[in-house]
Amino acid sequence: RTWGEMGNYELAEREMLKVVDNPRHSDLSQKALSWAGHFRMKQRKYADALPCLSKALRQKPTDDLAPQTLYDIAYCMEKSGYPRREVEQRYSEVRARYPESGEADVASWRLARVALDAGQHALAISRYESFLQRRSLNAPHVQEACCDLLGAYLETELYVRAAMLSEIMRSSFGAEQTYRRALPVVLEAYAKAEMPKLGLAAV
Repeated sequence: RTWGEMGNYELAEREMLKVVDNPRHSDLSQKALSWAGHFRMKQRKYADALPCLSKALRQKPTDDLAPQTLYDIAYCMEKSGYPRREVEQRYSEVRARYPESGEADVASWRLARVALDAGQHALAISRYESFLQRRSLNAPHVQEACCDLLGAYLETELYVRAAMLSEIMRSSFGAEQTYRRALPVVLEAYAKAEMPKLGLAAV
């Protein structure tokens, strides 16, 4: 795992697979499978990660790895092009089985993103708003969620909501790169809501 923490996911994967193949470490095989799949996912080898992760899940991973393994399966399914319904079922399973885990939080964000990518803007808005209501603006993935939600508001012509969200984004993380990348959409939101003065302040 040390190599993975250093960002060398390929080497970390190889080391974990050595543990899996070593009969002297049979007691660690399940954990090693989970981590090997995780490190494959980190390399964006989503289809290749799924067999490791699925096998690890069948072996009933320990409590500390179970949420991560189940989430990794859902994410790899999403990135491998599995049907939307199957992907949503997996993310929902993470939330239902491990509601207090960090993976459940991220699964909530991914569920919103899946709806957005499918063009289901009303559903995406509902999911993003629910995700954001329970989190501080410093929590993981909140900035990305705000940017996605802003785009969804504009797509559905909810211009006042878009402008209000833009104000929250500007005051909370206006100096961050995430906000700077979203600035064209922020300015469009102010223009559509007929709030040009606020738009000038956003730059």
